[in-house]
Amino acid sequence: MYGPAPIRSLDGYLYYLIFVDHFSKYIWLYPLKNKSDVSIVFPKFKSVVEKYFNLPIISLYFDNGGEYIKLKSYLSSNGISHYTTPPHTPELNASAERRHCHLNYGHFAFITVAYLINRLPTPTLRMQSPHQTLHHQTNICHLHSFGCLCFPWLKPHDSNKLQPKSIPFVFVGYSPSQYAYRCLDPTTNKSTHLAMLSSMITTFHIHP
Repeated sequence: MYGPAPIRSLDGYLYYLIFVDHFSKYIWLYPLKNKSDVSIVFPKFKSVVEKYFNLPIISLYFDNGGEYIKLKSYLSSNGISHYTTPPHTPELNASAERRHCHLNYGHFAFITVAYLINRLPTPTLRMQSPHQTLHHQTNICHLHSFGCLCFPWLKPHDSNKLQPKSIPFVFVGYSPSQYAYRCLDPTTNKSTHLAMLSSMITTFHIHP
């Protein structure tokens, strides 16, 4: 489970709960209004999954949160083995924690969507974009696919001449205040704004 969010969603949700299939790593995500809703959601999830795959859930792995502990009697009565991580070690449930990290990039996606909407032509503005209407100019040549691999120019940020001019980053959006990309360093999981110089940046899609 992840939450609480700083504010409730339009539908009143503060948390989200994910179930990750150990074999396929497939994710099921459920928004929650309260942490206690886990005891309501899991029986529904169990019913849907077992009916669809015609197979029973045999084990559930979770941390020691009170919302999960309340499920123990239900799990025992349904023949589901339950395992917990040691206290304060959520990283031991690695699959779920990695998925939480992925989902946490959502705010980058929301910001990027707003950025792109501002640059899309609309009939309401006689096929001009909001950005063009407000600033009397627009440029879309710098747009790239969200989540693609990129190699920004790092030379101005180097501390010595022997450092590489570029390393792999993940493109996660645009700077709202300068002509730059927002790039995520996958080794540190931190994002930064880097100079948007078309001659120094290349991007391509990663195919599985």
